[in-house]
Amino acid sequence: MLLQDILLPDRDNTFLAFVYEADGKIKISDSFMAAQAVWAQNTLGLLGLDKEWSETLDQNGQQVAIDRESQRMEAMATADHALQEFMKQANNILEEIIVNLALATGFFSIWMSVFDLYPTMKIRFIQAFKATELSGCFNTTTGQVLTPAANPDALPFGGKV
Repeated sequence: MLLQDILLPDRDNTFLAFVYEADGKIKISDSFMAAQAVWAQNTLGLLGLDKEWSETLDQNGQQVAIDRESQRMEAMATADHALQEFMKQANNILEEIIVNLALATGFFSIWMSVFDLYPTMKIRFIQAFKATELSGCFNTTTGQVLTPAANPDALPFGGKV
């Protein structure tokens, strides 16, 4: 697969490309034009993010592998719970704990989506997830997504989204 046929997270701002659903599935953004949707679908396929949920058991019946879909479901549930607590009583300590939980959980885009209405938290996530702030995909003052992505090192075929 060629770079011109896929989206790269830090060069094409894949945050805009995908919608993360509570059931762990990822769908392509409805706002995408046909060419962008093809790039997004190619990216999902290349990374295996479009695979159905499955579990792998060892000879004793114990689960030994968790697929990405169920991991996204868990991350979504964790982020939703954190948001509920945040809405009850937001403060600096709780915000720091939530950011640390997000880092431990991963799935940056899920956390950004769940906390979409809270710019201060989005800015914290952007600053906390390694290299995200430097990507130029987000306004670091407002937490808003920037498009097209800055593609700061002028990677060929970067900045498509």
